[in-house]
Amino acid sequence: MRDRKTATSEVDAFFASTGNTNVPPEVLEWLGIEYYNDKNYLLAEKYLGVLGRMENPAGIKPDFWFYLGDVAGKLKHYDEAENAYSRYLQNSTDAAGKAKALLALGVTKISAHKPDDAEKMAAEIMTLQPEGKVNAEARLLAGDVQFERQRFEDAGKAYAGVALLYDDPAITPRALNKAADAYRRAGKTEEADRVAKQLRDRYPNYAGG
Repeated sequence: MRDRKTATSEVDAFFASTGNTNVPPEVLEWLGIEYYNDKNYLLAEKYLGVLGRMENPAGIKPDFWFYLGDVAGKLKHYDEAENAYSRYLQNSTDAAGKAKALLALGVTKISAHKPDDAEKMAAEIMTLQPEGKVNAEARLLAGDVQFERQRFEDAGKAYAGVALLYDDPAITPRALNKAADAYRRAGKTEEADRVAKQLRDRYPNYAGG
């Protein structure tokens, strides 16, 4: 009946009395993704996490691992996020989905201060997706690796390279903004000012983020 409030109460009652043994996996998946779409990440993690602890839940595609990885990352539960993305990669056969999962895993590795792992992710994505938006995101990730290592000039060059290769309103201004910040941290004021001017000229409404 898609009554989320009542379904949540019923599932929680099952958890309290029997653990997860009597909850159909498709109900846990539905609840988790419903809460994910509402940006209620704590509850999304709760139900998707229980689903993830089931052995081979019947009739459930591996996509839920991606959602679990995303919510865990947003909640800064990086170990759980890494595990979920890795499980998605083990079980998914979709090449585009795998590239996106690798990208998300790479971003998680940066957040967890593991630049060497993130560097491997970036290289693998660029092999899987030699062009296009996911490739551009992988190049940004490669810049993030250098930034995390405090090699700010190298990071600035990597970000600026993305801005040269791609003209995309979702990617290029981010690349220019990251490049300006990295060059400033490297003490390369002239390069930072030049890139910042490019950002203002090309994307005057960009507010950051």
